[in-house]
Amino acid sequence: KTSTTGVGHILVTPYFTTQGAKHSLLSITNTDVVNAKAVKLRYRGASNSDDVFDITVYLSPGDVWAANVSVDAAGY
Repeated sequence: KTSTTGVGHILVTPYFTTQGAKHSLLSITNTDVVNAKAVKLRYRGASNSDDVFDITVYLSPGDVWAANVSVDAAGY
């Protein structure tokens, strides 16, 4: 549901993994074509809910941000 003021919060909690050859893909779209948005993004570990990665994504009006979470060449 969209708020009448256009301000709100959402919690999305999908499971992500990079085990083996798996990748987790994420995209965030600012559907507002007038206002910019700031989105706080946190990846948390499954066992202790500890922060693994924490950033703020700034989206221009109508902007799209995408990420691919995977193991790097060194295996991390």
